[in-house]
Amino acid sequence: MEPYLEMLRVRNYAPSTIKGCTHILRRFFAHLQTVGVADLRAVNQDIIEAYQRKLLPPPRRQHRAQHMATLRGFFAIWKPPAKFCSIPRRRAPAQVGNAAVCPSAF
Repeated sequence: MEPYLEMLRVRNYAPSTIKGCTHILRRFFAHLQTVGVADLRAVNQDIIEAYQRKLLPPPRRQHRAQHMATLRGFFAIWKPPAKFCSIPRRRAPAQVGNAAVCPSAF
């Protein structure tokens, strides 16, 4: 996490932005611990989508967008393995019964 935050500092991001990104990443890492993911290399599209669904409904749409933008930036710097899919930009998959339906807007 620290190399990403340092990159933001070097690029003169506002302290409030860096503080917000720190909060978002800590929240994401806490989610990873609760679902039993100890290695970032194990993060995949399903884990990201589950996290995004977990953000519903308490944060407003703008907050979800900030969370996803922070995660996209973090994983772009971290350079995950090729099997890692892109992080959705718009919304989590819609739920139909117990199955997730992935919209084509991703």
